[in-house]
Amino acid sequence: MPEYRGEVVLATDVESVFEFLTNPANLTALIPEDTTMRILSAPPTLGAGSVIEFEVDHFGLPQRLAHELTEWEPPRRFVERMIRGPLKSYVHEHVFEELGPQRARVVDVIRFEPPGGLLGRLISSDFLLRSLEEGFAFRYDALRRRFGAG
Repeated sequence: MPEYRGEVVLATDVESVFEFLTNPANLTALIPEDTTMRILSAPPTLGAGSVIEFEVDHFGLPQRLAHELTEWEPPRRFVERMIRGPLKSYVHEHVFEELGPQRARVVDVIRFEPPGGLLGRLISSDFLLRSLEEGFAFRYDALRRRFGAG
């Protein structure tokens, strides 16, 4: 299964960045300008079993997606799984590591399978990996602007 792995070190504590990244209202600030994202539904407080539904318009293709939080270990880790969307599978593990006072590392590991059929020919593993690299480069820059580089 293809895997994307990225990380960023920030000038903040683990609790602050965990709280920021688990607030659905903050998600739209972390995506590139060429992508539109709208939260359709999310519980006020996240935890294991929470489902976030959202609409994303990327590459001119509007898609309605849903992710379920399958593992929840605040403020160190959580895992989300796509339960509605175009990919065969998508699992995103978020890990938060305390590196020292006001210094935290955020690690993202995404394992996915591209869609099958004709759509899978257009949206290949290589295409998805490039898209994830670009998207997370933007996300990490946004987090550095918010918290400072560690």
